[in-house]
Amino acid sequence: MKDGHPKGTVLIFHAGGFVYGNARSGETHCQDFVDAGYDAVSVDYLTYDYPGAVRYSRRAARAARKRGLPTYAVGWSAGGNLAAMLAALREVNAAVAISAPSNLVSWNGKNWHYYRDMIKLPTWEARRRASPYFRYRPGRSCPLLLMHGRPPDRIVHYWQSVRFARKDHLKLITLKHGHLKDPSAGPRAVRWIDKQPGTGCAVRSP
Repeated sequence: MKDGHPKGTVLIFHAGGFVYGNARSGETHCQDFVDAGYDAVSVDYLTYDYPGAVRYSRRAARAARKRGLPTYAVGWSAGGNLAAMLAALREVNAAVAISAPSNLVSWNGKNWHYYRDMIKLPTWEARRRASPYFRYRPGRSCPLLLMHGRPPDRIVHYWQSVRFARKDHLKLITLKHGHLKDPSAGPRAVRWIDKQPGTGCAVRSP
C-alpha cells in the first residue's frame, strides 16, 4: 500500500492450455502481490475459446484501468500468453509471462484437432495473430518480462521464450526445475513490477 492505497492492480492469468482451470486456479498466485501492496485479481477468462479469452482479458484490463491505478498482467503458461498479449496490445502498463507459449505457430504445431476444435484457432493466420511473438512491437507495446524454466520443459519449450527475447530485446529470467515448478517466479514478478513506472507506457484509451 502507498498512503493507504494499493500501488496498482495486478491481473493474474492461470495456466491450463487454454482449456483447463478457472479463476480459483490463479488465486494461489495472488498473495505475493497482495503482500507487496497491490490489488490482485484472478481473471476467469474463457476456456476452449482463445479469441473469446483475449476479448475477456482485454475487457478485464480496461475495467481495472478505470480505477485510475497502474494495471499489470502476470500469467503462467497459457495465461502467460494472454498476459503478454495485453502488453503487446497496450492494454496494461506492463506484464510478466511465465513459461508461456508465445508462438502458437510452432507450439504444438501439427495438432490441428487442438487448435481447430478445442481453442477456435482454425488457420495458420489465426494462430499467428494469437502469438505475442508476432504481435509485440518494441517501442510501441508495453514492457514485458519473460521467465521460463530451463530445459527440460516438456510442456512449453524453453526456446519459445529465448527466441522471443532475442527478437524483441526482452529480458528473460531463467527459472529452475522445468515447467512452472520454480516458486520464485511470483516474488520475482513482484520485484520487477515494483520497478516499472506505472505511467511509463501509454495504454489504449478505454
